[in-house]
Amino acid sequence: MSSLRSIHLMQKKCQGEREERRQRRKGKETKRTETKRREETVQKRMFYLQTLGEKKEGRPLDLEQFRPALKRQLELIEEGGREEK
Repeated sequence: MSSLRSIHLMQKKCQGEREERRQRRKGKETKRTETKRREETVQKRMFYLQTLGEKKEGRPLDLEQFRPALKRQLELIEEGGREEK
């Protein structure tokens, strides 16, 4: 009777180990899918940004053309600050 009991316990132990392995594998698979999903999202965003840069409509922005307007806005803000004092 004791040999049957030991066999039963060994089988139970093996089943528990199998279950643990399954759970570990499943965890790794979910990590892989999450990583893959993130990579795909980043690739989609990069593609979108690249296509925005490649648009042929209109002319490309030259940031130097905004410099005078920004300087003027800054001057107005500084003047407003001086008047409040």
